[in-house]
Amino acid sequence: MRILILLMLVWTMVSCGQSNNKKVDLEKITQLGDLAEIDSLSLFLGLPTIVKLFDNKLFIVDMFDEGKIVKIYDLEKKEILLSFAKKGEGPYEYLHVNNIDIYRNSDSRVKISLFDPVSSKLGVYDYDSLLIMNNNYLPKMILSKNKDVRFHEILRINEGYLATGLTTEGKYTLLSDSLKIIGYFGKYRPKPQAGISDMSHIIANYGKSVLSRNKDLLIEIIYNASVLSCYDVKKTGITQRWESVIHELDYRMDGTSIINNAPIGYLSAYIGDDKIYALYSGEADDMDAVATYGKEIHVYSYTGNIIGRYSISKPAFAFCIDEKADKIYVLSHVPEPNITVYDMN
Repeated sequence: MRILILLMLVWTMVSCGQSNNKKVDLEKITQLGDLAEIDSLSLFLGLPTIVKLFDNKLFIVDMFDEGKIVKIYDLEKKEILLSFAKKGEGPYEYLHVNNIDIYRNSDSRVKISLFDPVSSKLGVYDYDSLLIMNNNYLPKMILSKNKDVRFHEILRINEGYLATGLTTEGKYTLLSDSLKIIGYFGKYRPKPQAGISDMSHIIANYGKSVLSRNKDLLIEIIYNASVLSCYDVKKTGITQRWESVIHELDYRMDGTSIINNAPIGYLSAYIGDDKIYALYSGEADDMDAVATYGKEIHVYSYTGNIIGRYSISKPAFAFCIDEKADKIYVLSHVPEPNITVYDMN
């Protein structure tokens, strides 16, 4: 019965409806000012890639850490509360973590999920049990048995999971609780030129998907295009609300490498109570660089209008926001890996 209900949802999701597409001129975006750097967290970091805020705690994913790859930093106590999850090939270890999802389930228990796209497994942790048992706690591991699809990221929604990955059927894949494919929806951006393989084009469309805390809003960014797309997530389906386009997807193939003709777009996004924030790069594609960074945070309204943009002092890779305290936590690798705190006021 659960599968049948989800199938009915997919039929409504396939038709995305009318979208509000907006072409944005960067020169016309109001500058809100330079954010003030007020602190830098005292942490030893390898080369972290993800930082998320949940209940006044920072969750930091660092695949280059020699011990545990996820740190939980308590902002009130200003110390690491817990480190967990090992890198490796074991049944409860990870070769790579592409996304971390922190949410409350139907019983109001806090859950943490880590997805490893290399070994196609999802580890689901109960936060309270993790705190109590620490090293003795074993997460629930869900293996993807879909041989035809290599998933890129998996996010928990109110019914099952939502995933992106290597499939020509659609940009998003709807999954059951056991990661069984229920259906597909959404389209990839048009190919910039003929002759590009479907798989190469799908990889060129890779980016990051971000859900609001109550799972009713979805933001998608594409690294190789300066595009921010917003979707409504409802029980009756998922429809595109609007998208903002600064530079369309434009690339060429150099052998198997994807070379951007346009500047790199958004790198990270955050959905607030009434605003959406996105870290913008605008840098040219550099194949020799370790990573791509940005020094602007664009602020959107829920209706898709850019309200303005902030400047930050350090080139950032990712960020998250504490709206109650008016603080932005920025993950930077320059001059060395650190998390810098900015005052939004």
